[in-house]
Amino acid sequence: MELSASGSYSTEDLIHDIFFPRKSTTDDIDFHEHNMWLLDERLAFHSFACSDKPLNEVSDSASKDRPDILVFSEVDEDAIARNVSIIEFKKPQRKDFDEDPTKQALRYLRQIKENTVKLPNGRVLMTNSTTRFYCYAVCDINEKIKEFAENANFSELKGELGYYSYNSKLNAHIEVLAFDKILSDAKRRHKIFFQKLGII
Repeated sequence: MELSASGSYSTEDLIHDIFFPRKSTTDDIDFHEHNMWLLDERLAFHSFACSDKPLNEVSDSASKDRPDILVFSEVDEDAIARNVSIIEFKKPQRKDFDEDPTKQALRYLRQIKENTVKLPNGRVLMTNSTTRFYCYAVCDINEKIKEFAENANFSELKGELGYYSYNSKLNAHIEVLAFDKILSDAKRRHKIFFQKLGII
C-alpha cells in the first residue's frame, strides 16, 4: 500500500470496499461490484456473502460481532455450506493490535459453527463437521504480526509476505497475508488477462 496525496495510508474501510462494499450482502450488489477474486478466484462464485454486518443481523446468533466479510460457498440442496470464508482487514501500517487478527477470525468461526445463517428470503445456511473454513487476516506484516504468527506456530509463506496454519480441530485453513502479496499474486495469476486489457 502506498501513501496518499495527503501523506497518509489508505484506511481499512477503503480497502474493505474494494473487495466487497461495507454494509452490503450478495442480495444488495451485482456480481461486478465486488473484487474478492483478488484474494481467491473461488470467492467470486458464492451462495451468500455479507460485509460488515453484525452476526445477530444475519444469523440466529445473539452476537454483535461483525466479520469484515463472511462468505458461504458451495451450498448444496441440504443448505450445508461446503466452504465458509472469513476475511479480516487491518489498516496499512497499523502497529498496535488489541487482539491477534487470526484469533479474531477463529472467534467468528466458532460463532458461525454454532448458529444458522438466515437469508432475507427465509432460506437458511448451515455448517457441519465436513465444512471447510478459510480464515484470512489481511494486513501489513510487522513485528507484532510476526510475534502472533510465531507464538501460534504458523509456517512462513514464501517471500516473507505471510503465514499459514491449519487447525484440524476446526477444519480451518488460516492465512495471514500482506497487502503486497495479494497484489503481486493477483498480477501473476492474471498477467495474460491484464495484458489483453492493456492494464500492464
